[in-house]
Amino acid sequence: MVEAAIAGLLFVTVLMGVVEFGLGFFDYLTTANMSRVGARTGSTLAQDPLADYQILQKLAASTSSMPLANIQFIVVYKATGIGALPIAGCFTGNQTGANACNRYTAANFATPSSQFGGTAGKVDAGWPPSSRKVGACTSCATGPPDYLGIYIRVLHPNITGLFGSSFLYNDATVIRMEAQTP
Repeated sequence: MVEAAIAGLLFVTVLMGVVEFGLGFFDYLTTANMSRVGARTGSTLAQDPLADYQILQKLAASTSSMPLANIQFIVVYKATGIGALPIAGCFTGNQTGANACNRYTAANFATPSSQFGGTAGKVDAGWPPSSRKVGACTSCATGPPDYLGIYIRVLHPNITGLFGSSFLYNDATVIRMEAQTP
């Protein structure tokens, strides 16, 4: 009887671990997919005044069944190259200039499109879509196209607490801006 109790406890612990890590892995994969979807959307829309709005709408659609409350923030940023992460200031708010970025939270999924457009006072004024360089010309007077990055941070709360209270997932995807066709 004692052996059954020990084996049962061990079995339940392993089962809870499989469930906990399975749900965590699901959120990790969802986070990675979201950053890729956002970067692809942003690189094709480039200078469209509603580019960031469309990025957020695609991200909202690609969350699968992950609760939106798990998303801590999303950064749309001007990357310095493939694999580059946003500067530290982008994690706390919008930045302008050479290290431009726009920071959003899950609440911005519901922000109306009228609040976007890249002008002063709009939510995407840190790195307005109109300032993003696009095109296939790397030696033009304006320089090569910009790299657009999407950085997402998700906090996955654990159910059992056996392996800590939560997992923190970060993912970034960087893509070069594509030339827009009329």
